[in-house]
Amino acid sequence: MGMMSMFFDDLRSSFFNDSVGDFSAVVSERAAYITGVRGVKSFSAGEVEVYVKKGTVSVKGEKLEIKKICRGDAVICGKIVSVSKI
Repeated sequence: MGMMSMFFDDLRSSFFNDSVGDFSAVVSERAAYITGVRGVKSFSAGEVEVYVKKGTVSVKGEKLEIKKICRGDAVICGKIVSVSKI
């Protein structure tokens, strides 16, 4: 297991309880970390939509990039303006 994977495992176990809701998100001005991701619905520099168990999560912003999707977790970087379930 790589260092990055161990970091996400530690972060996830520290902050999230998977039995609550269908996704969780930690958001700052520069990044969004989302758990419970099942796939990417759409992607552009202004909006990323990902599938979660009961719908879709939209991340809006500027210069967005999907940095990592692994084992149900996604990291989206750029200038984050909003994260919402749609």
